[in-house]
Amino acid sequence: MTSPPLHHKESPFFAADRAAYWRHLRELGPVVKIDTGDPLLHGYYLTRRDDVRAALLDPQTFASPPKTFAIQLFGAPLPQVPLSCGTRSEHARFGSVLHPLFSPRALAPFAPELGARAAKLADAVAARRQCDAVSVADTYACQALFMVCGLPPDDTRAHEMTRAAVIGDATGTAQLELVKWLNTSFDAGLTDPERPPGILWPLLERLAGDKDFPLSRVEVVSVILLLFSVAGIEMVSAAITFALLHLARDPQLRAQLREDPAQIPAFAEEIFRLEPPGPGIPRVTTRKVDIGGVAIPARSSVWLALEAAGRTDGGDEISRGSDGKVRPQRHWAFGAGMHRCLGMHLARLEMNSFVSEWLNRIPDFELKPGFTPAIVHKPTSVTHLRRLKLRW
Repeated sequence: MTSPPLHHKESPFFAADRAAYWRHLRELGPVVKIDTGDPLLHGYYLTRRDDVRAALLDPQTFASPPKTFAIQLFGAPLPQVPLSCGTRSEHARFGSVLHPLFSPRALAPFAPELGARAAKLADAVAARRQCDAVSVADTYACQALFMVCGLPPDDTRAHEMTRAAVIGDATGTAQLELVKWLNTSFDAGLTDPERPPGILWPLLERLAGDKDFPLSRVEVVSVILLLFSVAGIEMVSAAITFALLHLARDPQLRAQLREDPAQIPAFAEEIFRLEPPGPGIPRVTTRKVDIGGVAIPARSSVWLALEAAGRTDGGDEISRGSDGKVRPQRHWAFGAGMHRCLGMHLARLEMNSFVSEWLNRIPDFELKPGFTPAIVHKPTSVTHLRRLKLRW
């Protein structure tokens, strides 16, 4: 790879070898200016671990840029909250409501069903002796989110609406259709005494019955749309496909995890470190800052290279201890500080369940001969494999 580099979303070198791309950026220095390619992606990469961490923990200096949906309410685009929250106090208002809903304790009752769904999907493709694992992972992530939220997990029409809203919707038509369906479904569930369990029911019950509830109805609509159209499906699906890619290339690792499933959570953390679905996240400087001898002006676009930071000390391979067991290294794939990923515990639970059940039913598999994995970005913030053709 030669300088000047392109942004990772445009770079063919990233698509071919993401580890080499981040190594090159680190070699160029702690701050790398991107001024070629798409002007909308120009800005500064922070590549050192400590700098990335410090920026994540300083939202006053490195502010999350405003994010909105394509749909409009009352003549203005619907904000993607809490991603767009600019202050700690504003973010805390959302966190006080949302974090208990997505805590390990709240999610634990859904673990058996998450495993059962992963097992069913693996069983469905096992007899075929081959599959496109991206399709399987997408289906699982969609079913898992619907089930955990208390909605019918096998509603194919709902899956199609969600997919349309996820992959890009410039006009807002697909997002609006999804919002209407979600509102109808959740309103019906609130009056149904036999509704299935779901983590969002307490949120909706408080919204309906608590006059002092800290979130408005529009804010709750935005949170739910963000969950279903941006954060809750593609991120998990992408992580699962990269996990399967690593396992397809490493028979020793497959055997190790089959023989000792207790190592699967550590393996999942290493996948999040090495192959984060959001390898570089955007920020905007609110003042001039000096990093690594480079002066970054105020109001500059800055990309926090989470993947480069994660690979700095842990290396570019699955980390193992002296006993040969997978040993997870610290990473920032879920961010840090007030914008740390709300769904990180759910993502871990889904990853662990899927990998465990897949290895139970398809213990040995490989890339289909002649197939070369290719990275795409769908939607724009998520790094994904276009396809993952496996055989066994």
